[in-house]
Amino acid sequence: DRKRLKEICSVVVERAARLTACAIAATIRQIGPERGEGCTVGIDGSLYQFHPSFRQRLVRALDQLDAKCQVVLAQDGSGRGAALIACGVVNAAAA
Repeated sequence: DRKRLKEICSVVVERAARLTACAIAATIRQIGPERGEGCTVGIDGSLYQFHPSFRQRLVRALDQLDAKCQVVLAQDGSGRGAALIACGVVNAAAA
């Protein structure tokens, strides 16, 4: 029973990593190759931070999708994300 449960958990984690990679790759493609290539993506969350293989699975899935980006842990991602968006809006208004 434990072996089967471990296999099921592995499939679920692999699917989660692939779905996350799809969302990241789609966002990079939407941004465009001139701005998206070589970008850095900050991820916040306990799955990315603490799961023993999620990070590697995500990177492998991004490679398979040819999404050229670096993935880093961004603690307090929502607060920092809001600050970055506000900064971007201010810079766009000033330009």
